[in-house]
Amino acid sequence: MAGLTQTTEKNVLEWLLKRTAMPSAPTTIFFALHSADPGDTGASELTSTGSYARAALAPDTNNSTNTNYNAIDQSAAASKITNKLDITFPAATASWNGGSPIQYFSIWDASTAGTCWWTGTIAGGTGVVVLNGSTLKFTGGSPGQLSVTLD
Repeated sequence: MAGLTQTTEKNVLEWLLKRTAMPSAPTTIFFALHSADPGDTGASELTSTGSYARAALAPDTNNSTNTNYNAIDQSAAASKITNKLDITFPAATASWNGGSPIQYFSIWDASTAGTCWWTGTIAGGTGVVVLNGSTLKFTGGSPGQLSVTLD
């Protein structure tokens, strides 16, 4: 399952229907990788084996800067945003996920633990393989390789 986590859904519904304040936006965004569908909680994150750690890319300081993320694309039915700068994970010192394809990612507000705000599927359907000695990087640009879509 991809999309908003239960935490994010709860915050949006309470903001919209109960006039509750939204929590402060994270000052840094961390991207995690998962061996199985993370569901609504961010489950199945890879372990630190092989130097795995979450990758950080700060949010833009406001909606008009488009420094780290591209402008939101609303040309289709769904709204989509992609990374403008590279999202780079640490170099692997052993094969991650046992050398099997990694098909899921999530977005967190901390480098470890924290709150999971979003889960998604890595585009392409086959996932990515991270072997010993390699570095996983989702290249930025227009559009970037990592896509977050809301419909």
